Amino acid sequence: TYNTYALANSTVRALAKEGAKSWYFVTVDYAFGHALRNDAARTVEKVGGSIAGEVRHPLNSMDFSSYLLQAQSSKADVIAFANTGGDLANSIRQAQEFGMAQQQKLAAFLMQTSDIHAIGLQAAQG
Repeated sequence: TYNTYALANSTVRALAKEGAKSWYFVTVDYAFGHALRNDAARTVEKVGGSIAGEVRHPLNSMDFSSYLLQAQSSKADVIAFANTGGDLANSIRQAQEFGMAQQQKLAAFLMQTSDIHAIGLQAAQG
């Protein structure tokens, strides 16, 4: 089983080893998203990184364009998705449509094989 501490800690530490310093969070606005974001932010700070900003979105959002444009304009090294399921699939697919993965790393803390199928293998790259 998983928990928000384990998901956040492993992802942040792996990306920090690759040189990620600044993080921007796209967080689903309910208890799971808040806990995941908070655990990740604590780990970012422990490894010497910084939080460039965050935006919260309602559960089951279809349009992430305004959230993603805010994340993109932050110039953070990592856009971290503290969401899952349909919200994660929609946010990553739309981030790829904006070409964000060429400039910033996209990080999903909790991604299942079914999410990759929903996103499409090409859009899930990186």
